[in-house]
Amino acid sequence: MTIRHKFKTDRIYNFPQEISLIIERDKITFDDPSRNIAGFIELESDHIITRAIDAGHIDLAKTLSKTCIMRAYDRGTHKWLSSFEAAQLFDV
Repeated sequence: MTIRHKFKTDRIYNFPQEISLIIERDKITFDDPSRNIAGFIELESDHIITRAIDAGHIDLAKTLSKTCIMRAYDRGTHKWLSSFEAAQLFDV
């Protein structure tokens, strides 16, 4: 299952920040055009987001993904994607 989600933050960089997510059982991929940064984090099979997806709790998975990705993003613990890779995933 693939879940697409967007959310706005209260941050302003080159313009107001709106982050796009692709949420899957094994990873969350994000794109932040306001800072030209994209990346992903990998999820373990017993991660709370994976369990939420498996249980069909899509809104909960979106909420948890937002918190999880922003924490990894702010700490710099995500893996990076190039602008080209992000465009292929998010410019649909």
